[in-house]
Amino acid sequence: MSAVDDPQITTVIPTFRRPRLLRRAVESVLAQTYPHLEVAVVDNASGDETSEVVADLARRDPRVRYSCHSENLGPVANFQAGMDSVTTPYFSFLCDDDLLLPDFYRHALECIRREPRAGFFCGQTVIYDSELGSHYVKPTRPWSNGLYEAGRTTARMVDAGFIWTAVLFALEVRERLGPFEGVSIVDTLFMAKAAAQFPFVVSLAPCAVRTSWRGRIFDTLSADQFAEAYRITAERLARFPGVPASEARFIAAILERKRQGIMSQRLRSSFLSGDWDSFDQAAEFLSRQGRLTWGKKMRVFVAKQRKNNPAMVRAVQGLLRGQRFLRLARRKGGSVATMEGIVQRYGAVLSDRGPSGCGAANPGELEAGRPSPVQLVPLSRAPNAACGSAIAPARPRKGRPPK
Repeated sequence: MSAVDDPQITTVIPTFRRPRLLRRAVESVLAQTYPHLEVAVVDNASGDETSEVVADLARRDPRVRYSCHSENLGPVANFQAGMDSVTTPYFSFLCDDDLLLPDFYRHALECIRREPRAGFFCGQTVIYDSELGSHYVKPTRPWSNGLYEAGRTTARMVDAGFIWTAVLFALEVRERLGPFEGVSIVDTLFMAKAAAQFPFVVSLAPCAVRTSWRGRIFDTLSADQFAEAYRITAERLARFPGVPASEARFIAAILERKRQGIMSQRLRSSFLSGDWDSFDQAAEFLSRQGRLTWGKKMRVFVAKQRKNNPAMVRAVQGLLRGQRFLRLARRKGGSVATMEGIVQRYGAVLSDRGPSGCGAANPGELEAGRPSPVQLVPLSRAPNAACGSAIAPARPRKGRPPK
């Protein structure tokens, strides 16, 4: 192909105080089989060895560039600065604790060439829980491969949408949508706006890996903060061109349901971890909503004994952890997944597909593996303010929003 056929791509990586994981993220971009790219690392005033890590990467590969704020601007502003710096025809976002699978960009551009009206490409993301050693692929239903017209699936994008880690945007998306809104779930709002304004092409193939772990921004928001973020998101979409009033009301209902699901998930996870402040907030919210099932009420009862009978609390926590481990072991044939295994398993899917592959992965493809060129390091649990996502990845729900 000529140079005209090989457009440049910018990978925007906002970062804050996670230099080892940042190295892994950058190396996953540099290992792309599509070489015409640059990496824009945007440092939110880390004040640690981040600059040295990036300088070492840049010495080895001139496609890496670095900028650093004089003070921490917050996650949304840091993402905005990264997106503002893009001058290439295409760009994508990558959090510093996530990584790209090797053939993401090659495959995305092949699909866009087949559907030239598409403003962006959406692939699947492997959600890897580094604490449990479990994983799943998001999304699956209700999507299929092919082109989706603008404005037809905005609610679906909110309900069971694609994580932007595995999305490749044309620069026109930034120009038309404008700057990010000042809301913590900026990724959800941006993806919904893009779906309302642009046709996009979908390939149900794994393109990136996102780590899920206790301590991401999702875990720092209270029920009231979620309510405010979802309220603002619903209001912005209700006024956005291409979103009719009926769909806007449906989106508001979706967001409320998601908030309840997030609090239910937090109740379970915080009980096991002993994060009692988070547990009490989730329990209070679910109680006000009338959403305390028998199992949740049991956890609330046990949690109230944590001062008078801590041994009982520890025993119940241990029992529930053991049940969860056995469920995971049965699901995985007795083994717990590692990040190395995730990359080897899913990294081969796109590479084996060939130039015609915008279709779904065959189950047999997932059994083939290949060594990953990415150096994998353990996930740090240090607090991070790099990424703007506040939505916990959720498995696709049964049922479909209206087309």
